[in-house]
Amino acid sequence: MHSKFASTAKLGLLPAALGISLMLPSQAQALSLGYQLTPVQTFQTFGNDTTTPSLPITFPGFNTSALPPGHLSATLVGYQYYIPSVTLSGVSRLVCDDFTTIPPFSCPLPGPLPTTATLSFDSIVPGGSAVAIPAISGSVAGPATTTYTFNAITGSASNIFTTTTALFPPGPYTNTPVSLDFYKTAWAYTGPSGVSTQFLGTAFPLNTRAIVTGQFGIRYVYSYVPGPLPLLGAGAAFGWSRKLRRRITQTV
Repeated sequence: MHSKFASTAKLGLLPAALGISLMLPSQAQALSLGYQLTPVQTFQTFGNDTTTPSLPITFPGFNTSALPPGHLSATLVGYQYYIPSVTLSGVSRLVCDDFTTIPPFSCPLPGPLPTTATLSFDSIVPGGSAVAIPAISGSVAGPATTTYTFNAITGSASNIFTTTTALFPPGPYTNTPVSLDFYKTAWAYTGPSGVSTQFLGTAFPLNTRAIVTGQFGIRYVYSYVPGPLPLLGAGAAFGWSRKLRRRITQTV
């Protein structure tokens, strides 16, 4: 009786295991998001500057043939700019005036004094709005005095992504290179009031030279349907069924 039960259990487990393995793919058909990075390019800007490269910067388009296995029915839905590293450097001029500041304060104002730089990149969408990255924090060494003084700028950041820009329609950007026509920097002083700043001087352009240097690329955002993994599912279920059969045999 016991041996007959064990044999019946053994024969019944394999179809059940295969049934489980066939059900696994069907449970994973919800859309998922994937990301594809392009190679990065270097850039550099000076002061509050808009840089137009002599030739447009070209990035590869979204490449469907390079997607990981199992990323089926991929559709490009947006893109981001990716900045793996960026550095703030150069020199700014600061001046404070305790006669025009309310409430008044005494100069010199010691440093370091905070500043930010905000980068914007041309959209890959024709006629689209510029895409800005989060502000990069830095500092100016100081002090600020009643006459303009030259002060070193420092700051850096890494692994920055812009907000996803949606693409409608997605078709023109798939497997087709895209071009970028400009990028620009906007500097801002964020310290106490009453301090004037100069990030790219007109009288002393070589002495006052706020610089942003870094790398950037495109990260494509796409939706896909996870592909079925029947071999993996069957293998996992078969291993589970072997363990269960061994337990039943030991019990009998």
